[in-house]
Amino acid sequence: AVDGYRLALRREKVEKEMENYSFIVPGNALSDLEKLCGDNEEDVSIALGNKHISFTIGKTVIISRRLEGDFLNYKKTVPSAFNVKVRADRHMLQRTVERVSLIIDDKIKNPLRCTFGDGEIRITCSTSLGKAEDICLVEGEGKGVEIGFNNRYILDALKAAPAEEINVCLNTGSAPCIITPADESENFLYMVLPVRITR
Repeated sequence: AVDGYRLALRREKVEKEMENYSFIVPGNALSDLEKLCGDNEEDVSIALGNKHISFTIGKTVIISRRLEGDFLNYKKTVPSAFNVKVRADRHMLQRTVERVSLIIDDKIKNPLRCTFGDGEIRITCSTSLGKAEDICLVEGEGKGVEIGFNNRYILDALKAAPAEEINVCLNTGSAPCIITPADESENFLYMVLPVRITR
């Protein structure tokens, strides 16, 4: 899924072998499906038609139209090599971002300034309400790279990541940040574009 500022990729196994199918579904249909699934462990059956797709969970069926056209060639936009790659505890990094975000509200959308140092990510923010600073310990050397993020975008990625340990990968302060599983599995990937920060 893409929205212009971030990209999310998730891979899941299917129980039944099938041919390679590709289809584009509106985001609101998948949001409805997510709400229905909740913490439910029940399987979801997917049926594909020429112009529509249906999702069946128990006795509930969601039918959505398929979107026409080609999806963004996201593989070209995701970097494959990185200057900085640090390993972090997802919950610890999420709590650090949440604490610094306390001085940000809908009217005050100042970015988070993240400085990747030796074994730590220092996160700061300054708004009319005050200044906040916190440190998350990580494994790896950040080479002093400074990058700005919209706090909500980075929090959404951290909350959704289905792994306890994650890799945070980047090249420069103006290039995308990539979040992947620390065990190098390919079941998810999040890319968040940076926000310009003033010196």
